[in-house]
Amino acid sequence: MDIGRGAGLRPPEGYTPPDFSIYFPEYKNREDGFYIDTNGCGHKGCGFYHFTEYISPLRNITKFEEIEEYPFVDKSNWLDDELILECQKAHEEGNYAVIFVGHMYESAWQVRGYEEFLIRSLTIFGIKKFF
Repeated sequence: MDIGRGAGLRPPEGYTPPDFSIYFPEYKNREDGFYIDTNGCGHKGCGFYHFTEYISPLRNITKFEEIEEYPFVDKSNWLDDELILECQKAHEEGNYAVIFVGHMYESAWQVRGYEEFLIRSLTIFGIKKFF
C-alpha cells in the first residue's frame, strides 16, 4: 500500500469529548477490554485479532428525537495546523498528501446499529420488499 503523509484535524485547546458512557450503563466498571470510541460506539473484544463487536449507543432508542439529541462531535472549529504542516512536509519530500474523509456510512450504522440503520434507510426510501 502506498503511504503518503497526512494528519487529521486537531481539537481546540480545552476540548472535552461528550460523555458517551451514559449509553452503556450495563458496561460500567468492566475489566474485559470494553471501550468507547470517539463516535460513542462501544467495543467488546471478540477474541480474534483486532476485531471487536460493535455495540451501538442508540441500540435501545424508541423515538426519533433520541437520534436528533445524540451528541455527534462538531468539528467545524477544529484546527487544521497539523494537517497543513504534514502536507507541506510531504511536498518537500516529493511525496503526496492524504486525508481520509470517507467514514460517514460506517459511522452512521455503527452509532445506530447495522440492522436498524438499514431497515430505517429502506423505509425512508419507500422500499417495501428486500429481495
